[in-house]
Amino acid sequence: PVTVAAVDLPEGAALTPEVLTQRLVPAQFVTGSVVRAADTPGVLFQRLRVSLQAGDAVLVSQLEEPGGDRLARKVPLRQRAVAVAAKGVVHGDGIVQAQDRVDFIGTFKDPASGRPIVITLLEDVAVLATQALGERVKGPAANVAVLVEPKEAELLALAQEAGALNVALRGAAEGQGGDVERGAEIDALIAGERARELERRRRDSIEVIRQLHERR
Repeated sequence: PVTVAAVDLPEGAALTPEVLTQRLVPAQFVTGSVVRAADTPGVLFQRLRVSLQAGDAVLVSQLEEPGGDRLARKVPLRQRAVAVAAKGVVHGDGIVQAQDRVDFIGTFKDPASGRPIVITLLEDVAVLATQALGERVKGPAANVAVLVEPKEAELLALAQEAGALNVALRGAAEGQGGDVERGAEIDALIAGERARELERRRRDSIEVIRQLHERR
């Protein structure tokens, strides 16, 4: 007895007990790559690299490595992946996807005057993942996982408590860096020059990591 798909399964599907069954196969056709019925508990909830049709035997080579697609594997040393609830791209009809680069723009209430102010908090931030990849990000806020310095993670956490965040998509031809002029700052949030210094540190760290990778 070997483990087979009970129904048609698309690429990326999880192997839950409901989508698997067993089938008798002649012993000479059962190689080491075939998942035997007795080994089924060891492959439960792993995901498929390929699609299967009902009745297809499950092969070890068709399964993703445990933890192979975890977001933590994409986070470089001394960086942090942060999930941020933010509204969509400027103009409201863009699409933010993994590997894009964005600016974070915050809208807050000035504690002195009570008037709303807009501040560019961070520029040129790498997007690792989105809550709904490929769908339009507009209307309600959506989670965007971004790669930042630890202190920038603190800044984003504080900004979400103090006001609302928007992401502005950077053009692919623009490259890294930028000199976007910031608006008035909230003293309790962070000084503009401090935000610039954090961005310089992040870009320098990424450049060092890139150089180490090229030497390998």
